[in-house]
Amino acid sequence: MKKVIFISLVFTLFVSYSGYGQEYSSAIGAKTGTGIVASYKVSPGSSNYLELVGGLDLLQGNLFVSAFYEMHKPMGNSDFRWYHGPGAGVIFESGNGNESGSTAIALGWIIGIDYAFDRVPLNFSIDAAPAIVINGNDNTQGLLNAALRYVLN
Repeated sequence: MKKVIFISLVFTLFVSYSGYGQEYSSAIGAKTGTGIVASYKVSPGSSNYLELVGGLDLLQGNLFVSAFYEMHKPMGNSDFRWYHGPGAGVIFESGNGNESGSTAIALGWIIGIDYAFDRVPLNFSIDAAPAIVINGNDNTQGLLNAALRYVLN
């Protein structure tokens, strides 16, 4: 519990020191939570982003690759933005069970909160990405993640 409070305090101080959020055109980094995931976000020139993710789902033991089209919206007067959008992916079912060794297709949705620091080239986000698996033994798949990315622009 002390670690959670300490991390929350450090994050709050970091955000308050950073001033206001910046717009960014691309960022690369990692996500962690229910998976170990690499993430690359790129904007086609508006406030929308294409996010490419790939990694290991720790709950199911499966490798996956997904893409999401995210529509970013401001959160009131703050520098945080919330986002949502559709996505699709391929799951390489390598976990234990009847489906091991097969490949499944998933359609999903992502929803989260995003912040890009002003004085440091970092982006932080928290999101959930539930999905419906079309041709696998599991009907659903989901990831809850926190991401830290390096802003490339």
